[in-house]
Amino acid sequence: MDEVTYRRAIHVISENDRTEIAADVLQQGDFTKFGKLMDESHDSLRDNFEVSTPELDELVNIARKNPAVYGSRMTGGGFGGCTVTLVKATECDNLCDEIKVKYLIKIWYKISKKKIQKKISGKVKKKSKNFREISKKISKKFQKQKFKTMVKTFQRYFKKMVKKFQKKCKEISNKKW
Repeated sequence: MDEVTYRRAIHVISENDRTEIAADVLQQGDFTKFGKLMDESHDSLRDNFEVSTPELDELVNIARKNPAVYGSRMTGGGFGGCTVTLVKATECDNLCDEIKVKYLIKIWYKISKKKIQKKISGKVKKKSKNFREISKKISKKFQKQKFKTMVKTFQRYFKKMVKKFQKKCKEISNKKW
């Protein structure tokens, strides 16, 4: 059996075991243990079954860092989709806000860094300077920007995203299938 098939089989077998254990753990009301099983499931989906994405991994990691979270994992068909997170009920709204801000910061940083790199890539070639050196300097400057400015930018960006999403939902709901 090749290595990839072996890892897939390991995931399926361990996932079946986790599911059986999870049913018992939930009946006992042990959310901490159930959360650990969710975490193990995501890690196996990512590492053994290889159906997660960097974006889903980032969402899961942000959630897992919050002390009110028991566990988090991807769900759906893989290669996209969404996450499901078990969190203390009293902290649900706070967690949602935290994930929105932290995820958007991460994405905005990646997008901005790419734009900056594209803008200077021509200059680097012309001036024969080390691209990595210039990239590092720009990254350091970017990281030093004030957090409040970034949050305001994200709030505007997020509002635009929500409006686009709502518009798309209306379009889809008005379609005749």
